[in-house]
Parts: sequence; C-alpha cells; structure tokens
Amino acid sequence: MQSLYRVSASDLQRFLETPEELLRESEQMQIAVASFSDTPQSLLEVLGESDYSSVVEVARLHVNFADEIAGDYQEIVSEVLRNRDLGENDRLAVELMQYAAVPPCVLSEWVPVSRLIQGLQNEYMPLRYRLQLLERLSQSDKLEARLVVAESLETPVSLLEFLAGDLELAVRLTVESNSNCPSEVLELVRSQHDIASDWDADVERLRELGESRWSWIRLTVAQNPFAPEDALMKLARDEEFRIRLSVAKNPNVSAEVLAVLVEDSGKKIQGVVVKHPNTGEETLHKLFSGYKKEIAKRNDFPTSILERFYREEATDKPWKHKYLHVLVNESNTPTWILAELADVNLEELRAEKRKEQWEYLRFEESVWQSIWFLKQIAKHPHVSEDILSRLAEYPNAEVKLAVVRNQKTPEEIKERLWQYLVLHSDDKTKAEIAEDSITPPHILEIIGQNEFYPVKLLREIRRVFSTEYLPNGNCFGTLADIYMYDLQDKILHPAGIHIELNRYMEVIETPDILEHISNSLSWEEFDDDDDDDDDDENNRINWFLTRWLEVFPEIPENLNHKIANQIIRILELIADDVKRYDSQDSIVAKLIGNPNTPINLRESFKKQLVNNGFEDNVVSPISDNPQNSQQGRIEYYLVSDESMLDLVIDNRSLSALEIYQLVVEKENSLLATKAHELIAQRTNSFSSLAEVVETGYIRKKFAIARDSKTPVEILKRLTKDENVHVCACVLENPSFPSDCLMELAQNSNSSVQTYIARRTLPIPRDVIEWLLETGDISIRSNIANNKNTPLDILLTLAEDKESKVRINALTNPNIPAEVVSQALLDIEFDKQKEIEDILRRQGKTMRNSPLFSNVLERLSHHPKDFIRYLVAIKSTASATTLQRLASDEYNSIPEAVAENPSTPSSVLIELAKCDHLTTDDGCYHTISNKIAMRKDASPEALEYIVRQPVVPVVCEALRNANTPDSALEWLVENQDDEIILSAVVKHPNISPEILRCLSVNESANIREVVASQKKCPLEILETLAYDSDIEVKQKVAANRNTPNHILESFSQSENSAIRTAVASNPNLSVTILERLANDEKVEVRREVAKNPNTPEIIRESLQNLLLQPQTKEINPTLISVPRIYNPKTDDLPILLTEYAQSNNAFVRFTTLLHPITPEEILTQAANSASWLERYAVAENESTPLEIRSILACDANRIVRAAANNNL
Repeated sequence: MQSLYRVSASDLQRFLETPEELLRESEQMQIAVASFSDTPQSLLEVLGESDYSSVVEVARLHVNFADEIAGDYQEIVSEVLRNRDLGENDRLAVELMQYAAVPPCVLSEWVPVSRLIQGLQNEYMPLRYRLQLLERLSQSDKLEARLVVAESLETPVSLLEFLAGDLELAVRLTVESNSNCPSEVLELVRSQHDIASDWDADVERLRELGESRWSWIRLTVAQNPFAPEDALMKLARDEEFRIRLSVAKNPNVSAEVLAVLVEDSGKKIQGVVVKHPNTGEETLHKLFSGYKKEIAKRNDFPTSILERFYREEATDKPWKHKYLHVLVNESNTPTWILAELADVNLEELRAEKRKEQWEYLRFEESVWQSIWFLKQIAKHPHVSEDILSRLAEYPNAEVKLAVVRNQKTPEEIKERLWQYLVLHSDDKTKAEIAEDSITPPHILEIIGQNEFYPVKLLREIRRVFSTEYLPNGNCFGTLADIYMYDLQDKILHPAGIHIELNRYMEVIETPDILEHISNSLSWEEFDDDDDDDDDDENNRINWFLTRWLEVFPEIPENLNHKIANQIIRILELIADDVKRYDSQDSIVAKLIGNPNTPINLRESFKKQLVNNGFEDNVVSPISDNPQNSQQGRIEYYLVSDESMLDLVIDNRSLSALEIYQLVVEKENSLLATKAHELIAQRTNSFSSLAEVVETGYIRKKFAIARDSKTPVEILKRLTKDENVHVCACVLENPSFPSDCLMELAQNSNSSVQTYIARRTLPIPRDVIEWLLETGDISIRSNIANNKNTPLDILLTLAEDKESKVRINALTNPNIPAEVVSQALLDIEFDKQKEIEDILRRQGKTMRNSPLFSNVLERLSHHPKDFIRYLVAIKSTASATTLQRLASDEYNSIPEAVAENPSTPSSVLIELAKCDHLTTDDGCYHTISNKIAMRKDASPEALEYIVRQPVVPVVCEALRNANTPDSALEWLVENQDDEIILSAVVKHPNISPEILRCLSVNESANIREVVASQKKCPLEILETLAYDSDIEVKQKVAANRNTPNHILESFSQSENSAIRTAVASNPNLSVTILERLANDEKVEVRREVAKNPNTPEIIRESLQNLLLQPQTKEINPTLISVPRIYNPKTDDLPILLTEYAQSNNAFVRFTTLLHPITPEEILTQAANSASWLERYAVAENESTPLEIRSILACDANRIVRAAANNNL
C-alpha cells in the first residue's frame, strides 16, 4: 500500500507560473498535486493531459475539476471497477467473496450461480452488494438462482414482482410465500393468467398479454389455441425457449409461424414442428434430411414428400423399401408409386427366402409376411382397377380379401374372389369375411354351412387322427394333438401298429358314439369329479370298447384297453376345443353379429352357442358390431355413454383441440408435481419447510424434524403429522421447546405420549407426573427407563405393581446400588425372569456396578445357570463366591470367573490346572486363553498354560510378560513348533541364555527371528554373521547392535540382498554409506538415501530414487493472496492484516471494505495514494468517525461523497 505524497499550497506556486513544468514531474508528484484539495482547476486541466492514465483519472475526479456528486456515486465506482484492471480474476474474486466484500460488478458472466449464492451467504457482504447479487441471480436461467431470490427477505419488491410471473411454478409459489411480496401483484398475475388461458378470451386482450413482462403469462398465451396469429408470430421469437416450444405445440399455429420457429431453433423445437399437422410443405422439405424418421411418423404428407421418400430409397425389390409402411398407409400416395410397389416378383422373393434360415416359421408364411403391404395397397384410395386386377392374382387370402372389399374392384372379379376365399381361406380370414357387412348373403350362407357343430367336430377329428406327429412339437396346436402324439409314440409305434384314418372313422362315426362325444363333459371336468372318477373311466371304456373290438379284433386285448381309453380322451378334448372355439372372435360369433347373415342361419347358430354354454357370445357380437343398427345394439343392453377417460384411452372421437387440452393439463400437472417436490427438498426457508409439512415425502419430514435449525413453528406442525414417528424425531430435536411438551402430551394419543416418556432430552417434572397419571403401563415403563427421570419418581416406580416397570426403574443408571441390592434380596427365587433382567440390564447401564457382595453370594446359589453366570461376571463378587463358581458345571461360568478382575490368583491357578485342552477349535474362548490374556495372571498359572498342546493358547501366554523363565526353558527343551519357538524368542523378558540356545536351533526361521531381536547379545550376532542361511545374515546386517567390523564385511558381500540390509542399518558408519552410495544395485542406493546417517550431499544426489511426497500446487489465479482462509484455523483479522500488504490492488481494495479489518490498517489506508483505497475506507462501516470526517474533505469527489454519505 503506497501512501499519498503530501503537498502544500506553497508547493503549487512554481507550477502556477509554469504549468508545463508539472507534466515533467514524477507520477507520484503529479498524483499528489491532483489529490491536493486546494489544487486550482487550471492545474487540474494541465494534469488531464498527463502521460500517466492514473494521473488523468485522479485529476478529472477532483472536486475543483467537476462539481461534487449529487447523485449515486456508487454507480460511478462500479463503472470504474468494471473498466479498471486491479489484478482481479474470477477465481480470486469468488474465493474472496466467501468472507470478504467483493463488488459484484467485477464478476464476469462465467462465474457459476453457486458461487454467487455463496456470496449472498457471506455475513460480511454489504447490503448494497447483496442486492446487486440478488438482481443478477433474478436474471439467471438457473432455477436455483431464482428460487434463492424468491426466498430472500432482502429481495426488493421490484424483483419479487418480476419473479411473480416466472415460468417455473416453484419460483411463483416461493414468491407467494415471501411476506414482502404485495398481494395485489400476485392477484394481478393470477387474473392475467386466467384471461390468457381462457379459450374464449377477447383476441385483443390475448394480443396484449402476449407482450407481458411476465414469462408465465406469455407462455399461457402461447398455449392458447385461439391466440391471434400475430401474437404467436411474436412469441415464436421470444427469448424463452419454453415459450417458443409451446408455440410449436399449439394446434392452431399457422404454417408461417412454424416456418419462423424452424429458422433459429434447436432440434427439440424442430422435432415438434416436424410432427405438427399444420407444418407447410416447404418447411418439411427443409427439415427432410435431418428428420426423416420423425416425418415418417406423421399422419399426413404432401405428395411431394411421399415421392421424395420413394425416390431416395428406391429399389427393385418393393418388400425392402425402407419407408414402405409410410407409402402404403398414407392416403396421398400417388397411383404410380402404388403401381411400382405392387409389382412383386414372387419367384425372386421365394428364392431370397430359401437362402435364409426359418426355424420358427414355415417357408410360405415367411414369404407372405414379407409382402404384407400388398393388402394395404389394395385398400388404398388411389389404387387403380389395373393394380387391383394384378393384386387379385396373388395366391394370398388376405390380399384377395382386401381386393374384394375395395369398391373399385369389378363385380366379376369380386365374385370369383368370394368363391376362392370361401374354399381356401383359413379360419381367421373366414371370420373377417363373416363379420364384414359387405359380404354377400349367399357367401355368408356358404361359410355358415361349414360352421355347424357336427361338421366342425368331424373336420377336427379327421385332422387330428390323420396327422403323423413329429417329436419337435411344432405341430401341437391343441391339447388333443399332444394326446394323439402320446398315443402314437408310446403305444402304437412301439407295438408296430399303424391305423388308417378310415378305420378310425369307422368306429368314431357310429351315431351313438358321435352323440356321446358331443354331449360329454370335457376331460378336465371328468378329472374334477374325484368321487366318481373310476366309474366314469370304466363307463367310457365300456361303451367305446365294444365297437372298437368289432373293428380291430387283431390288436391284442391288453393294448385295446389302453388305446380305447386314450382315444376317448382325445375325442372329448376335440369336442371341448370345438365348443370353446365358438367364442366372441369365432366365425359363428361373427356370423351372428353380421346383419346380412340369413335369419334362419343366425338363429341356428344362436341355439348352437346357447347349447354349448356360450350365451354371452350371442350378445357381444351384435352389440359390438358398429355395422348393426343402433336399435339392434341397444336391445342387448351393451351400448352406454363413454367417459372422457375411455375416449382418451381408445383414442376415439376426440378432436385435436380436446386432445391438446388434455395434453396441456397433463404437462401442467407434471410440472406442478415437480415444483412441489423441488420446494420440499429445500429446507433453507420457512415457506419451503411449510410446503414439506403439507405435501412433502416422509423421509424429508424426518430430516426436517431432526434438524436443529428448523424453526419452532415448523416443529410444532410436524408433531401433528399422521406418521407418529415424525413426532418422535421432533421430540429428540434440541430446538423443540420443553414448555410445549405438556400441551402436546395432553392433546395427543398414547403413542405420542409414549415417545414423550422415552425422550432422551430433559422432560419437565410436571409433564412426567401428568403422564404417570394416565395409568398407561407402557408410559410408566418408559419413564422408569428414562435417565432424566427424577430419583424420587424412580424410587416410587421401583415398587410398581408391574414387573416391567419395576425392572426398568431398578436398571435405570441413576438408581442407587443399595436400592437394587435390597430389591434383589427381596425377590423370591421363583421370579427367575425378573432377577435375570435386572442383573443383565443393570450390567449394561452401570458397568461393574457396586452390587453388594452378599446379594451376589445369595444369587450364586440360584438353580438357573444364566443367573449364576451373571453373578460370575460381577466385579463385586466376593472371593468365596468366585471360588465356588469356578467349579460350576455350566462351562460359561468358570470362563466368566477366569475373566473377572476380582478373581484371586489362587482360583486362577486352580482353573489353569483343571483346564485340559486337546484341539484348536474354540480355543480362544477357553479358560486357559482368558487367563493368559490377563495382565495380572500369576507365573504359576502361566506355567501350566504353556504346557497345553494348543498352539494359539501357548502363544497368548508367551505374549504375557509374567510368563516365567522356567516356562520358556521348558518350551525350548520340549517344543519344536516354529510358531511357539518364535513367540519364545519375542518374549519381552527372555534371558540371553535362552536366546543363545535358540540361536543354534536347526530351523533357519528361528535363527532369523533371533538375529532380528533388538536385545540380541553381541556374541550371538557375531556367531550368526557366519550362518549358512542368507536371510539370517540379512537380519544380522540390519540389526542396530551388529558390530562395525561385521557390517564392513557384509557391505562387500557379493549378495546384493545382504548389502541392501547393511545399507538400512541405522548405526552404519559414514564411510560404508559413501561406498554403498555408488553400489551397482538401485535397491542398495535407495536404502542409503533412506538411512538417517547418510550425509546430506549424498542424500540429495540419491533423491530421485525416493518417492517424492505430493505437494499441493497453488492455483496461479490465487497467487496474489498470501494464503487461503481456513475458518477452522485462521483468525480473520490477522489474515486481513496480511492481505492489506498484498501487492494486488484488488485484494487490498476488498480488504479495506471488510468490516473487521483492524482499525490501524484503515487509518493507514486513509492516506493511500489510491483514491479507490481511500474510497473503500470511507465506505467501511468500521472506519472511525474522525477518519471519515477527514475523508469528507478529500479532494476526490467520490471519496468525499462516500465519506459524507456515511457520516
């Protein structure tokens, strides 16, 4: 910070006579003259021509050069800051904005909204800057930004008025809940919206509202299908994307407006325009290349578009045309295209299909599926007689049916096709013919003659019994097919029997048998009658077997019964299938529903359906066929008024406007749902919280109920939530006032009262007493369990008539031990559960609680094992009690005694003696292991334990410092297990003699462990230095006790692993380190670099061998600040003092604006050579009055205005 060089009136005299001399002075002197309050205008005009831009600026801001500022001086400062380079950047600005006063005018348009919101939360940000941030956020296209503005109680009314008509419902709802928003503004927005959404509104009014300042109103006008075209044209150029999109969706928008929308819009709007029915031909051509798929989904096309579809994908194989479905289904397709598509070379198609694999379709079916479009061509309004004549020749029933239905088809062709279809169609096609009202009556009669039940029954029987079934199941169409396959595969073929169809029919066509089949129940129905199953089985065989034996005397008798029974099942299944086939979609049903069917035929079929149990299939075909008269349909009571929902679902009868209205309502409903969800997720404003209380998700309510920052009023509302668990969360919130508990208790159900009784926070005494008066056992029990319950109430509850209440009171952590002890003395032994609960739970609430020993002595005689166990774990149990329990037959009790810290040493020794282990299984929970883990275990007990044959337990004892030398010596003499011997070596009190003995052990692993011990004697290390094992030598080389002469020898070893170990030795001499620093092996050199004795110069030369710690690089944009503020560790005033000395003008400027900048810094800055820094001091609310009074006379008009404004 550079101080202002002070000049006097006398210093100006020489410049008054020769003004040009002033421009030859230094920049410092020129600024000093320009900042002197008495500098005349003449000299200021001279300084205005200075070569220094800083001098020119100061001179022109002098009060003698221009008048004092009467208006808003802050706008002038903002303009200066926008144009002046103070060394700021966005990264630096947003960092400082977290805790300093940063003018928003210095922030570029690229600063994220989240950073601006962060600046709003800065408690040191001046109000004028917060208002500027709010204004900037209100213009943001980010929803979060506008929501923050709508929530803030500092937001000016003008911004709230602007946001009252925001596009987003969440913003509008938040503005409505802001207490600063005028109600008349909200009412005006609502009234304008009502007009804009009214389809009957005055056109002039809609035109006016189309230019509203509120985007929501403009959006509503854009959605109104009766908005004038000029209004829609203007809205098509609106800056808001959603408004332009709504114009594109408007069903009445003109082709001209849609053409305008396409010009500058993105893909989303263009995609909507492509689908719009009013889109012009020229616009479709413009979008054709990029939106072929979308255009192909339209319902109407200009002929030129259809021709373009055809030509761009033209092929001599019509079935492969990419847009075939469009061309044959569109009504505008010209005849010449239909003629081209109808020209199919069937032989070429069949040849192509033969090359493909068709596992699931028959070959011919695959062929006809490929030319499905021929049927559509035959239905097309532009199809010619010539094309129809050609289509009539294709040997496909569906194509022929489509041709015969076309009014353009000549009558002679129609008659020929009708005859063909009657004879060669499948049942599906015949059903279509039977349903169609254009089918001639004589054709209906021909079809009907083949649909009488006896005829169909015989036809199906002939089909099943004439089929030779294959095992792959492709020909299994019915259950009868499966049974027939079983008959052939399991009975006939193994027996070498082959029966011709005519022989089957010789038996089946017997009148009595046919009648029996026709009237019999289905196979499933026979199975349902369990009681008469055997009799029915015999009956069926008897009446059929007689005839069967007459026709097939050559079949063995044992097979005849099986065959006859299976055939009966097959025949009944066939009969049932034929009956069931007369469903609503069958040929018979369609004939009944067709008004052209001859009356006698229709009545016969009605009787057939009724006789077969399908009465409903008489009613539905007539009532559902729209070709029947209305009166005829009403007779069957099935014609009713359709609801709007049915119309929408079925997509029938609705006009385009009605559909559009429903779509808009649905979109608005979805937007409303999202808006409420969004508001419910925000918990930083009262309105958001209130929204959650009313409509929020349960998880969000829980979060708010737990949050200590939630306002009390919101918490009170949550206590009334229908989910009682929400109230429970509120009760545990420290912000919920305890004085509200009484009212809540008195006005709530027992569940809430129970949660109050459970409250872990303090409960007023009067509330507890009131709850106890309710007499509820659960409430008393929870109060007894509550650690905040007063002692006198606990003592009363400890004598409650209910055992659950007594137990909770006696196990409360605040109950005196003498009360619990006396209660246990008074309880009879037969109340086992009560004693057990008190002992168990009392141990959890007061660990090692001082229960009297006489109580425990009494309970140690209890017959229940678990109660004696609970006594055994109590630290206040007497030695006598523990000694007796040590011999208890219940295994867990001696184990508990072994763990009890009060168990005498003599008892532990006896336990160790008696514990005999044989296996590792469960050894960690054994008595020996528990004793071995005790720090106070006696040497005698450990002596016994180390002799156990279980390795984990012995190792646990060897980790105990109390294990005696005698035990270690015994193990060395009697054990060869490497794990145990290694544990002996590592024993903290091992003697040199035992180490010496183990150093010559035959196991290299044991010798290696010895060599690695810090307490290993010198003579043992010298011996092991000559060991034959490399790993042992490595341990010797790394041991800090190894003498220097051995290390010298090892450093010259040919084995690099030994040299590496030597290099890691912390007592290695510098001489050896210097030699090893040049070792050929990088591992050796790396260990030298790590060694603490390595000279610094050598370590630096080997630095590249070490992994360098990662250091956090300072962002170059933040290099102007000495350090980044950390609120957890930094003192802000001290940090600001450092910032005031920064060489960055922007950092100094924001520091001087900060309200907690130390006073001495502000005093020093009041004499700064920079007028901006003096201005910052004048604006700072913490500047002393005397300093501000001085600045009120400053030569700079802005500094003077700021100081005077803040006096």
